[in-house]
Amino acid sequence: PEDIGPVGFLSGSHVLGPVPHNEMHLEQPYIGLPATKIWHTADLSCGDVVVFHPYVIHCGLENTTECDVRVSMDFRYKVGLERKP
Repeated sequence: PEDIGPVGFLSGSHVLGPVPHNEMHLEQPYIGLPATKIWHTADLSCGDVVVFHPYVIHCGLENTTECDVRVSMDFRYKVGLERKP
């Protein structure tokens, strides 16, 4: 549900390529983004899976509930890693 703070995706960010960011400056963490930002989300349910390109800028949106907690998992796959014998 949207009130629990689902993941949000910045519209068009997939075409920007790698965007420098400053993890220590939470008010403006991304450098060079347009002032007008359009965030998209979906009404996700427990067990839903969302797959997206690593260049898509994303964040957890605000949780406006008094006591509900959103829990998510992050799995990454990278091609080209070799196992050493």
